[in-house]
Amino acid sequence: MFEDSLSPTPRSPEDQTVAQLLAVLPGFPSRGGTPLPRPVGTSPSGLVNLNGGGNSNDLLEELRKAKTEIELLKSMVCFKSFRNLNWCLEFCSDDGYYFKDPFKAADMAIELQLAKMRAAEAMSARDSAVQRLSSAYDSIKEKAQTIGRLQCEKADLEHRLASAEIPIAEAVSQAKAEERRTLETEMVKLREITLSFKDSEKDSCELTSPSPTVAASITPLFDGMSPSPLECNNIPDKMFESLTNEIDGLSINSKSQFTSEFQAQNEMDNNNLLYFKSTDGLTQHQPFHTCDPIEMNRIRNSVLVALPIPPGIPDEEMKPIMIPTPFTIHEFLGNTTGSLRNSLSGYRTFHDKTTRWCPDREEHGYFLTPLYRCTTKPRVATAHSWSEADPRGRMTKPTECFYNREGKWYYAGQYVAVRLPDLSTKEWEELDSETTTLLVKDTVSGRKNTTPTVHYEVSQLYAVGALKVACVGLQCVGFNSSLYHTIMEQAEKCRQSGRWKVGWGSTTEFSSTETTDSSSSVTNTSGAAAGVANLSLANYM
Repeated sequence: MFEDSLSPTPRSPEDQTVAQLLAVLPGFPSRGGTPLPRPVGTSPSGLVNLNGGGNSNDLLEELRKAKTEIELLKSMVCFKSFRNLNWCLEFCSDDGYYFKDPFKAADMAIELQLAKMRAAEAMSARDSAVQRLSSAYDSIKEKAQTIGRLQCEKADLEHRLASAEIPIAEAVSQAKAEERRTLETEMVKLREITLSFKDSEKDSCELTSPSPTVAASITPLFDGMSPSPLECNNIPDKMFESLTNEIDGLSINSKSQFTSEFQAQNEMDNNNLLYFKSTDGLTQHQPFHTCDPIEMNRIRNSVLVALPIPPGIPDEEMKPIMIPTPFTIHEFLGNTTGSLRNSLSGYRTFHDKTTRWCPDREEHGYFLTPLYRCTTKPRVATAHSWSEADPRGRMTKPTECFYNREGKWYYAGQYVAVRLPDLSTKEWEELDSETTTLLVKDTVSGRKNTTPTVHYEVSQLYAVGALKVACVGLQCVGFNSSLYHTIMEQAEKCRQSGRWKVGWGSTTEFSSTETTDSSSSVTNTSGAAAGVANLSLANYM
């Protein structure tokens, strides 16, 4: 078959072993491979000429190299994974095992390792996906249960709401109807009271030579420019709606009670007529029927000018009571003791914004005060009521008075209060903002939890004439000179020592004979005008 197999040259056992090794080489011609290069001294057939003298060493060297190459090829193959890698040996029936290309076997091993890595990664990704899907399933299941429970609760609430809508609607309609009936009743009462007041005014006009204080004591709820009973329907519904929401009720006396109180007031004013008597035969004033602010102010000043001036009024200018800012006039006068404390009981203070003095006779003047006051009920903090106040208060008797002018306090003297025509809506409009603010605050001083909205609504009630501002005349009836000098001396001592909270006045005696006034002939009668709220000592601070 091959040329080397026909060679008759005898071979030694070593040569046969070498021949067998060469036969298994990849490039040996007997296996169809590429012939190896022949070394020097070999025959063309590929056999080594063993008879040559010097070529045997070359042959051995070639064999050693071939053996080294075989060992290198063997080291490239992993015998441990021989079964898994489908090694390159195959079984042949005639020749047994033979070698394939060993480099292809290495590539196959690398590919198998890569395939295993890819399979492991795929399995890991599959496990992660399965875990995520399981978590998502659990979450969806839990949320589905929550949604189902919420839907059941929603259906239950809708059923309850549908069953409760009818009673709620009925209750709301009943409340609205009750509120409307209450408003209509209040409007009817107001109209009746307005008509009764107008009838009283007509009756008073028919009287001959009426007392000026009697004519001034008639204080109708609405002035001449206020709307008539028929025009009351034109008042915006929001005003009555706000009045209903913020005010529980207006406590206005009945007609019979008003008549009795009017008679009592008439008797009081008749007893006080000596303050209006004059030596020059002053003509009595008739009731006033004008709303012009200038004319009303002139009329009030004419009444004040007609009042007599008591003797003993000092001619020198009054000195102010110098009190430092941390202290007030009430704290200073509250430290008095003994008879001086009794002499100052019930004293009054007046603010310059709400007090007017007669330009012709500065001893007399008048002050502005609310005719109605809003108070909070004792047991219900959110319930409020309106009541008519007595504008004169305790000043039906001679009272020690102090007034504030430009931040300084002065002793004014002893005064009694007389009623003058009330402020009209036009006069209210001409008042400055600070004066109206003081009057509004004084109106709701007895109410708790006041807000700017309440102040605004009260000011609107004043603007439309629903609420009135009373003008109370201040008639000077005396001047306590010893009290004046004692107060000035004590103020100077306190200013020098710096001690303003010490008691004083215990050693000074104040008798009624030291007071030069004309009040000794005043007859004190009961049955003053109706009122439920007395002015506090600090109303005009």
